[in-house]
Amino acid sequence: MAVNKRKRHRLRRLLIFILCCTSFFFFLHSDFFSLQRVEVEGNRRVPVEEIYRLTGLEVGTNLWRIDTKGVVARLKNHPLLETVSVKRKWPHTLVIYVHEREPLALLPGPGIFWVLDGGGYIMESISHITSKKLPLISGVQVKGQVGPGTKLEDLRLEVALDVLKALPPQAREEIEEIQASDPENLLLYLPERIKVKFGDATSVEDKWERLQGVLKDTNQLGLLEYIDVSFNGPPVIKLRQKR
Repeated sequence: MAVNKRKRHRLRRLLIFILCCTSFFFFLHSDFFSLQRVEVEGNRRVPVEEIYRLTGLEVGTNLWRIDTKGVVARLKNHPLLETVSVKRKWPHTLVIYVHEREPLALLPGPGIFWVLDGGGYIMESISHITSKKLPLISGVQVKGQVGPGTKLEDLRLEVALDVLKALPPQAREEIEEIQASDPENLLLYLPERIKVKFGDATSVEDKWERLQGVLKDTNQLGLLEYIDVSFNGPPVIKLRQKR
């Protein structure tokens, strides 16, 4: 009799456990956790509507069923988005955090100009160089089929971008062009086509500081042929010969 009673108790506990698990399962998959709102943070250039469209999500989808890794993967295909993360905000919201790429330079393409970020990714193309106030990188030839989202792999381009990344935004605005055909001997062109022999991408801030000292001290900017800051020590200045 006591054995049968213990069996009935165990069976009752098992049934209660199964019932609780079933109820919990249906609760998790009920409309209580349906997606009703998508929040986007960190975007400036990419509209919220475009980000939402790229997620492929539909209102009413259960939050538990959303493949957050898949959402991240789809969004990272956008050429203007550098990093993406997704978090569920219970019970009805999905929060998407994005960090957009920042335009750093222009690179000539076939009849267009590519806008690049600091990692060498193509963000977009423009038809006129004057539509973006960014330094032009010359001496680098893009090969193959490329477009927005493509990462360009070229040592010359990498060195030129490293120089720009090491400078503050105000200094970058003073550079019109970086001639990068020789990554060990970069040439910078400033307004009024002032030519600067910059060398490689080492000691960038020191070179720039010494360059600024020359530009402030000389009163013969119009006669400058070049300024050489590619080595340690005082910059070398060469003036054009008067005819």
